[in-house]
Amino acid sequence: MKQYLFIMLFFLIPFFSKGQRECNPVRYQVTVSTGIPMSTPSTVPFALEGRALYSFSSRFAAGVGTGFSLYDKEALIPLTGNLQFNLLKPGRFTPYLDCAAGYSFAPTSKVDGGFYLFPSVGIRMNLLSDKEMLFSLGYGLQDLKRLQEYSTPYLDSSYEESLSFHSLSFKLGIVF
Repeated sequence: MKQYLFIMLFFLIPFFSKGQRECNPVRYQVTVSTGIPMSTPSTVPFALEGRALYSFSSRFAAGVGTGFSLYDKEALIPLTGNLQFNLLKPGRFTPYLDCAAGYSFAPTSKVDGGFYLFPSVGIRMNLLSDKEMLFSLGYGLQDLKRLQEYSTPYLDSSYEESLSFHSLSFKLGIVF
């Protein structure tokens, strides 16, 4: 019985220790977000994003990110630069400011991506020694251009439509 208890404790050590994991300045985030549309045409945005952030200090981190966004049936792939600033020293609950800005690309030829901006304020909560959950509220801006086609029995036409989607967005994620 003591052997099994020892083996279980041995495998649980990484979850409760704070050894060299805090020395690693690179952190990864995976988030999912949706929001309330604030523009016309009105569409509910959906985004799945991943980031790699390098911590320059206990309060400031910068990095890059990419993901998948869906706006009005149009899929986009954003490439962003990210900045994060912790408002307080990291603890059990840490409020932070975040800004992601970049450009989105479209995988289809009828859509051109555009400028992407997502400033937000949020809170991170420690789950384990090296994992955190985050929640943020922010403002999302996504520009895009798409080719629209119009066809009748007498006329075929196409035009380029420029759209700018604005939304109040909610983001939920995990940091590891």
